[in-house]
Amino acid sequence: VEKIDGIFLDALEPVSCVQGYGKLQKNQSVWEKPMTIGSRHFRRGLGTHADSRIVYDIGGHYRRFQSWVGPDGACATPTITFEVWADGTKRWESGLMNKQSPAKLADVDVAGVKTLELVVGHGGDGVNQDHANWADAKLLR
Repeated sequence: VEKIDGIFLDALEPVSCVQGYGKLQKNQSVWEKPMTIGSRHFRRGLGTHADSRIVYDIGGHYRRFQSWVGPDGACATPTITFEVWADGTKRWESGLMNKQSPAKLADVDVAGVKTLELVVGHGGDGVNQDHANWADAKLLR
């Protein structure tokens, strides 16, 4: 069991979540399978699907948001983008990612932030096969 000075997002309920397919999964892909990005396996995180927007009320209690992001390794032809928004301002973006993309670390200053939004886009070609993982997603004090 990994202990952190903060909380993993899979332990919190979002205030809202909309996504293009399925339902938000905790600690597994949107297909309800083990969470992978490229060849990396993750035990914790959020499995979603483009287009998605997951919103958390974090009440200004945390210093950093961190997550490894990328398309789920089980998808054949994903093209997606990830964004982190804090109080309505985009703070981080992944750029276009596909099946060959390695996991990217989102590491965002959220000091004083009340609302955290995690956004996945379809990469410009529709939402087919766009399963997305926010792996090891956590808020640190």
